[in-house]
Amino acid sequence: MQIILPLEGLLPGQVLNVPLMFRPDKIGKLEFRFKFYYSSLKINNLLPFQQQAEAMRRTTFTAHSEVFPLLKVLANTRRSSTNINNHLVGIEIENISNNQSHQLEICEAMFISPFWKSRNLEESTNSINGFLNASESSLACFRIFHENSPLTTAENHSTEAFITKGLKELLTDRQIKSNMPSLALKTSIHRFTENSSISFDLLPFSDFIVQAKRYYRRSFIRNQFPDVSEDITDKLFALYNNDDLDIGILWKYNGFLGCTFVLGINFGLSMGQYIPFLIETDRKLSEIMRKSIIASAAREKQELISNFANMRGKNEIPVKLLIVANSAYAHDFSGDPISNLTFQVILKNLSWCSAVKYSLHMSIAPAVRIRRTSSTMKAMGGFLGADPQSQQLTSTDHFWTGQTDFRGTLEKSEEISFPITLTITKSGLIDINQWQLELSLVDRPEQNFIQMPSNPHYIKVNSVKL
Repeated sequence: MQIILPLEGLLPGQVLNVPLMFRPDKIGKLEFRFKFYYSSLKINNLLPFQQQAEAMRRTTFTAHSEVFPLLKVLANTRRSSTNINNHLVGIEIENISNNQSHQLEICEAMFISPFWKSRNLEESTNSINGFLNASESSLACFRIFHENSPLTTAENHSTEAFITKGLKELLTDRQIKSNMPSLALKTSIHRFTENSSISFDLLPFSDFIVQAKRYYRRSFIRNQFPDVSEDITDKLFALYNNDDLDIGILWKYNGFLGCTFVLGINFGLSMGQYIPFLIETDRKLSEIMRKSIIASAAREKQELISNFANMRGKNEIPVKLLIVANSAYAHDFSGDPISNLTFQVILKNLSWCSAVKYSLHMSIAPAVRIRRTSSTMKAMGGFLGADPQSQQLTSTDHFWTGQTDFRGTLEKSEEISFPITLTITKSGLIDINQWQLELSLVDRPEQNFIQMPSNPHYIKVNSVKL
């Protein structure tokens, strides 16, 4: 780092303050070692200023500091119950200090992504308290959405298309010739305190999240591909995938500034979507290894394929399912003991490079007691129509009627919808997220998935006399 001095240099007795801001990445005692280089000046009016510098000199300085945690940020995600292309993110911020004098000012949150934007849910606007005392927590929910039509082609999935093309070039015994795409990142800033003098829009905070992302991304790639050289991974993997989302929280405490990040949230398929064409490449690569005199390069490429295949262990489901329904319905059960409700089922193939065969079976399971395991998910559950005070109906009070089994094929990035009917004989609370979805990749039939609902989707049926 170069320090710009006044034109006449630093005169005897003169003091120059140079502000430096550090963001530690670990807790504990830290030692900072500084080394300064400078040169003396001779005052000679006959020589230009630039020619008066003499030999460089050096001085060192050591400073000690201790880093202790003050803030904990948790982010929970779930799919929207009203839009298949939207998601809900709940952020819970806690002051974990036990010292009552440690009051934190939560200034703002920033969401950064190549594809997604965010906005406050109407029901949770300003629910983050701008000031947190010791052991206090606060939360807010945000809707994650995209303004334009979803990405549906390989050309639009610029990062994923680049990785696919780069893998093909690399694994067929060639160099990666494609240029890494330049993504235009979208940022959404939500302020929690008024008239704050700091913001992610200002330096150095705007750079901190990029540096933190770069460090996180490199560590993630190295953990996933430990036997592949950095020269290959640096050329192959971009800083962001299209469906990535990072969150930054900016805060102040007693004159100190801090920023805490939640990195690596992904709403699409990550590495697993590249598997289909790798199987054929793996067979060709094995033949290359048998014929190659120097097989070290081929072994490294086979390690790359193996690491990709192991990442499939997280069992990424390539299809989204959403049942579109209102949160509440009304029916006169005294006049008509049966009510038929029709909903729309939406299926969307998340993969832009693989078609998927599906088999959907609608089934009613025995009712279970409503439970809330965290304050964040409790708040988010409220936006799905759940009312813990309502009586949940048993499996004998409602059932699917008409067609309950659906089969077909979803082409790459295809989205389809069809109606289903639920018959109800009693008012109360109903979880309509009761189904089982079986999937298989068209180009790899042995790769099967079984998907079941991970979260309930409640609707309330009221009995009214018409």
